[in-house]
Amino acid sequence: MKTNLFIMILIVFNVYSFAQEITNVYFDPLQDKIIVYYDLAGDKDEDYNVSIVLRREEYSGFQIVPKSVTGDVGEGKFAGKKKKIIWDVTKDYHIDPEITDYYFEVKVKEISGGIAWYYYVLAAVVGGATAAVLIGGDEEQPPVAQNPIGAPPIRP
Repeated sequence: MKTNLFIMILIVFNVYSFAQEITNVYFDPLQDKIIVYYDLAGDKDEDYNVSIVLRREEYSGFQIVPKSVTGDVGEGKFAGKKKKIIWDVTKDYHIDPEITDYYFEVKVKEISGGIAWYYYVLAAVVGGATAAVLIGGDEEQPPVAQNPIGAPPIRP
């Protein structure tokens, strides 16, 4: 029973954690600018905070957060296909043309105006189910031995 409850909690939280998805990320270098394209699958009426990070495949610790960006970046309603971020590269970083393993990571976070009512209901259901499992439903305890531990042995 406890395992089923744990699995149910994981499924519910995963559904709400991954409500938006970034796909189809690619970029085009144009003179002193780089244009990053992405698709954001999500609710078109929701506000999102979108940011990008320049990374390298060969060096996992390499990351540059571009500052001079315009377009479908920052806070706004960015859900849809073929969204575009324009980075004025010369203001932030010098790209070495010899290096070919650059890629962009597009990060997105849904901006919410508060906690929706169904989160409170979900918390109440999960809390109640957890309490029911922990408090009730225990199996019967084995009977206590007739001779308690520490009693002197019986002599023949």
